[in-house]
Amino acid sequence: MLLGSTALEKLLCNPLQTGSLEDLVPRVHDSWNVEFPGLAALPRFDGETRRLRVCIATEDIVGPVRNGGIGTTYSYLAQLLAQIGYDTTILYLKGQECENGTIEEWVEYYAQRGVTFVPVPNYGGIERIQTSADRWLLAPYNMMRYLLDHPMDVVHVSEWRGSGYLSLLAKRQGIAFQDTLFIVKTSSPWLWNRLYGSQPLDRLDDLAKTTAERRSVEYADMVIGGSLHLLRWMGSQGYRIPRSHTFVQPNVVSFDHLRDLMAERPVTPGMRLPIDEIVFFGRLESRKGLFTFVQAIKRIIRSGGRLPPRISFMGKPGARLTARPNQDILDYIRSETADWPVEVQILTEFQQYDAIRYLLSGDRLAVMPSMIENSSLAVYEAAICGIPFVASDSGGTPELIAAEDHGFVLCDSHPIPLAEKISEAVRLGGYVARPSFHNDDVLGEWRQFHLDLSRGLKEHLLKRAPPPVLHEAATSACLYHVSGDAELRQTLDSLAAQGHLPAEVLVAVDGDDPDGVSQVERMGAEYPFSVRAIEAFDLDSGPAFNLLAGQASGEFLLFLWAGSTLRAEGLTALSGIAQASGADVVNYFYRVAHGPEKADRDYLSAIVLGSVTEAFFRTDLTALPLFVRASAFAVTGGFSTDYRVLGQDYEFVANAQINGLHCETALVELGTVPAWNEEWLYQRCYDEPVSQFRAIRPQLASVPLALRELLLMSKGLQARPGGGGRAKPGRSAPARASAGPAAKGTFSRMFSAFMGDVADAAEPQAAPPSSPNRTVRNIGEQMARSRLDPEGRFSGAVLTARKGELLGLIVDEQQPARPVELEVLINNKPVSRIKANADLPTALNLPKALQRHGFVLPVFSSRFPLGLQRRGKSVSFRIAGTDIAFPASLVAPPDRPLQSFGIEGYCDPSQSGVVRGWAWMPKQPDAVVDVSIFIDGRFLARIPADAERLDLRDNGIGSGAYGFSITVPKVLREGPAKTVEVVSSETGLLLKRGWLLLEGNSVQFAKASRDARIGAGASFKRKLPARGPAVN
Repeated sequence: MLLGSTALEKLLCNPLQTGSLEDLVPRVHDSWNVEFPGLAALPRFDGETRRLRVCIATEDIVGPVRNGGIGTTYSYLAQLLAQIGYDTTILYLKGQECENGTIEEWVEYYAQRGVTFVPVPNYGGIERIQTSADRWLLAPYNMMRYLLDHPMDVVHVSEWRGSGYLSLLAKRQGIAFQDTLFIVKTSSPWLWNRLYGSQPLDRLDDLAKTTAERRSVEYADMVIGGSLHLLRWMGSQGYRIPRSHTFVQPNVVSFDHLRDLMAERPVTPGMRLPIDEIVFFGRLESRKGLFTFVQAIKRIIRSGGRLPPRISFMGKPGARLTARPNQDILDYIRSETADWPVEVQILTEFQQYDAIRYLLSGDRLAVMPSMIENSSLAVYEAAICGIPFVASDSGGTPELIAAEDHGFVLCDSHPIPLAEKISEAVRLGGYVARPSFHNDDVLGEWRQFHLDLSRGLKEHLLKRAPPPVLHEAATSACLYHVSGDAELRQTLDSLAAQGHLPAEVLVAVDGDDPDGVSQVERMGAEYPFSVRAIEAFDLDSGPAFNLLAGQASGEFLLFLWAGSTLRAEGLTALSGIAQASGADVVNYFYRVAHGPEKADRDYLSAIVLGSVTEAFFRTDLTALPLFVRASAFAVTGGFSTDYRVLGQDYEFVANAQINGLHCETALVELGTVPAWNEEWLYQRCYDEPVSQFRAIRPQLASVPLALRELLLMSKGLQARPGGGGRAKPGRSAPARASAGPAAKGTFSRMFSAFMGDVADAAEPQAAPPSSPNRTVRNIGEQMARSRLDPEGRFSGAVLTARKGELLGLIVDEQQPARPVELEVLINNKPVSRIKANADLPTALNLPKALQRHGFVLPVFSSRFPLGLQRRGKSVSFRIAGTDIAFPASLVAPPDRPLQSFGIEGYCDPSQSGVVRGWAWMPKQPDAVVDVSIFIDGRFLARIPADAERLDLRDNGIGSGAYGFSITVPKVLREGPAKTVEVVSSETGLLLKRGWLLLEGNSVQFAKASRDARIGAGASFKRKLPARGPAVN
């Protein structure tokens, strides 16, 4: 056994690379030449049509989402399936999140079209699941859980964001869905977006998402791509595409609702029409070619070329230009076009029907110069409706246009050829191109395909090699025993409860009791299997497990720390999954247990073994139960032999993956693992930074030496503050009160307890997957640390501003019965004194010890005439007779709009008792905006708007980490309806749509009085798409 530096040298100083990274994601050398057939190539089936249960699972759908191409085609597909007579369900994976109208309105909207619309329940939130990528993995988890409860014959799902990954993985493992046909639509992989957009990955959990997107295609029963381009790109990136079950088929889109418009202006393909207006047609963002278009028009102007009298920009506002991060995309258009010698207009509110009507109602040229496209809906529409257009030849766009017309309407996505093509259209007339297909034929093929599925095609497509014959494999349970006998007995009891008992149990004893081995032997005699105790004093976990594995006789080895438990039938499940999937290493979902007194902190750990790149950045050090083939364990060389260092299990998995072993995660909860006890780790001197390093050594050993420093720097940057590492699950959560000096004071203890009561009253709620819910407890922890002087005598804070007033609390910890006197400074000038002896208007009662220690300062009353009211007032407080001061607050006049202070913020409705929305400062995108929530005018909480929201990032709102979400305590949701106000904590101004009505669990927009709307900005109008989906 190699120990110490000798073992480290073998790992990291070996002259040979370990493993073969190229085999993990192999290059497909014919990827850009491969061809795939259309759906018409499938065999036809006759006979009776059965009523199939079909589910379309998606995060993007016409209605609640300001949709793009995925939502549009799935909406039409759902209606086509309903017309066939199938039992059709849209499973909306964003749950209760709704950008337009209300969920109830969209349930009714689709019901009228024969489709069941289901916002997915948040199973993950209810079950308190934690993963390595909570931001996106909850949607796949919720989808899988829903399908387990509601079996389907056919499931349509996009690879986008990996929504179907866990369901497909469960099918692969033989857990469920053996009779369900999963049809994966290729749409918009994140890696494809980033590479063609020349952008890096900038979120650690993007690594998990890209893996899930890849596996969704690889594990699909059937893949249907809207373009050959994207499928070829996937092959070029090492996707193992199931070629015999992959097809290229134009998307499902109906134009029946546009036929009256097309009839008003009959055109013949191949004609040229005069142009008196140029229209940029598509989402207003760089990826759609906005920058290229602007530069092309500038080129025409500079060269003296002719332009029509008007140029329009028609589409939804999208992401900001990366070169102009502080400029809204509409402001960018206005600034760039200010000196153009033509009329410029921006049209952002058109739905599809209105957009097509606009393009057809005049002599207009649509321009769609996208940097990259899969299968552009805008080009679809222009070609089908006979609209003259110019488009880039990027991605899958050429596949939509008849080959003989490419030279008339397509060009490179660059300002020079685009300017030439636009000038040609202005000079000669806009060209009406022919589509490469007849849409009625495409719809007919989709219809025939789904009819055939019910007549035998589904069973034909599901035919695979016969499943492996499972046997009752012998398992050796290897336990590392380092703590009390009670923990070991807990583990042995769970093994004794198995329907298929382990062949043997080996216990490595590494405690401080010299009689430990004999004690374990005596305990083992009570169980219905052989228990062997083996001395492992001072070996630590890795070498101890190796020692046990060397003496084990089973086909499989189960590695557990004593104190872990396995559910009944857990061994049978693990053995079955390993045999069905061919896996060499299997982990599983497990509950991290904090003990009976802290059971409220328990959570479900769902670490899915994905790519080695994702594992490189993982920071979770919770003990990882592993089920390993004995033969595979021998190939890996076992665990490394570090002393007093955690992470040997994660290192083992990474090493197994890099060496080509098959690693799987059983997607079922099969047991518990005790959370690490901080004090125990401290006393035994377990080194956390070294543990993090240990887990990445296989990646370091597998890359060329020229890249090793790159990996070391990447991990080091992650470890720095703000580097993106998530909290370490499995550790005991901190107590509510801070352990510092402030925790000893009345204010800290009582305010923290108060906020804890609020959090307890709130109860766990199902927050939407993309917006993690905050309870008020973390606010209490912040307040508990709000000491104002080094000695900790004074504790307090300004809680918030509202309607020109400041609310705060302060306590003298040495004389808590005496109210503190404060000197008020406005714009740095002393103007008055006040005493903190008021009862604050709080939504829940403050503890008695904090009552009459508040202050409310009307900043804009006649008592304080200093300052320019239109700009706000800088207000600070100083404890009278001292130099101890509160930080200054810039309080806004109550009649000013929030935007004038550089803040944008909105609230969203919900049906789960959650107040949520987003807020940010466009000119300071890294700053965090705090928001405050008031119930019936009484303060509830102050929370930071820093939760990551994909919809914000996708729409160009900075990094997207500007969301907030908080559950209203149950006691406040009961009884009559209440008003909710959400304000910027610093300025006190209302967010847009920040005046809400709380009625039970419903949180909806309210019609506010003029006073309540002050500072809220423009009103919000909901629109339902009466005739078709929104412009992409």
